[in-house]
Amino acid sequence: MSAAVATPTITLTDNTQKLEHVFGTLAVGASPLTYTTGGIACSFLGFDAIKSGSEPIEVDVSSQPAAGSGAAAKFIYQYLPGAALGDGLLQIFTGAAAQSGLAELSSGSVPAGVSGDAIAFHAYFNRL
Repeated sequence: MSAAVATPTITLTDNTQKLEHVFGTLAVGASPLTYTTGGIACSFLGFDAIKSGSEPIEVDVSSQPAAGSGAAAKFIYQYLPGAALGDGLLQIFTGAAAQSGLAELSSGSVPAGVSGDAIAFHAYFNRL
């Protein structure tokens, strides 16, 4: 089986004097693609809208379920920057026992709750 990849789609960019704000969504392919412990590839390389040559300073990632859909299957997402613009990872967490930290999604097939999730991101880049 092949490893899943988080594929960004950019919906809006906003530039200040020092920072570039990029907004969009992430899509994660469905099973039989697999999740790998530590995270799956998430690259911001190759987008004309991103005018930076380095990894984002910070990326906020969150599940955006439709109104009225409930949050029973909500997953938590965290972007891990790499050494270059195309080397980032998307790490996925699930609920854990009461009063303990979240558990990372186990290696294996991508759950439908992840591949069908509406995942939004806001990335901050240094402007060139």
